[in-house]
Amino acid sequence: MSIEDSRLFPVPGIVQEDIQLKEKENRAERIQQQFQQQQQDLYQFQQQQQQQQQQTIIQNSPPKIPLKADSTALLIVDVQPEYWTHCPSVRKDFPKFEQNLKRTIDICRKQKAKIIWVRADYKYIHSPWLVQFDRLNGGNRPDTKSEIPCDPESEDFAWEDFATPEGDEIVIAKKSWNSASNTALMDVLKQEGIENVLVCGLITSVCVQHSAFSVFEAGYRTLLVEDSCGDRGMARHQAALTLYGNYMYEITSSKELEDENSGLQAEHPNWVTNAFFRTSNAP
Repeated sequence: MSIEDSRLFPVPGIVQEDIQLKEKENRAERIQQQFQQQQQDLYQFQQQQQQQQQQTIIQNSPPKIPLKADSTALLIVDVQPEYWTHCPSVRKDFPKFEQNLKRTIDICRKQKAKIIWVRADYKYIHSPWLVQFDRLNGGNRPDTKSEIPCDPESEDFAWEDFATPEGDEIVIAKKSWNSASNTALMDVLKQEGIENVLVCGLITSVCVQHSAFSVFEAGYRTLLVEDSCGDRGMARHQAALTLYGNYMYEITSSKELEDENSGLQAEHPNWVTNAFFRTSNAP
């Protein structure tokens, strides 16, 4: 039989192979569709879980107490290129982080709250924990660095465009995840007469969490500005809030800080008249 004849009258063996190949292709396509559906279902489930967790946190929130700006500090932790611009795993799940953090900074500047910036200064010479960190994470996370020196004179030193210190705002370099460990943070808070500390920045479940704990442990009213934080995945971020929100620190947001009644409030001059003193000194 010629090739042309085989096309007109297919050989049974060839027909069977074609059928099996087609079945394999169909099976592979069904598996791919099932996998995509499972991924979509998982994503929707995670979104629902996150919404439920957030709703639980909100429902369990204590009554909102206004914040007086003159006794409030904003602690901005590790908002630097190593943890944002060069960290795609954080940027992926927090597309509004820049916008929200900028809003938080703007309202604090407007109301004249104290702003304190904290930057990572991780070196083997003064950060002994790096040895163990490398042992556990070395090479496992492509966007996680070990040594992150803080040298303003270095060509590699940079701030993020949306988050850069201004004027007399304080900058503190920290050698560990805790912003208060072997730093001047507590001295600054005491000297400035601070009673309330707003904590935000990167990474929620690591340096932000450790820094919030140190402030809480020292007796300050501690509030986490949750939409001005970011983590290596939304699940890690939400887990931290679920565990410690309204347990160790209160949960607030950049928009809530703008609220005229329960947000960050500037102090206004106290006008005193002679009538005030006459009334006060009356027998």
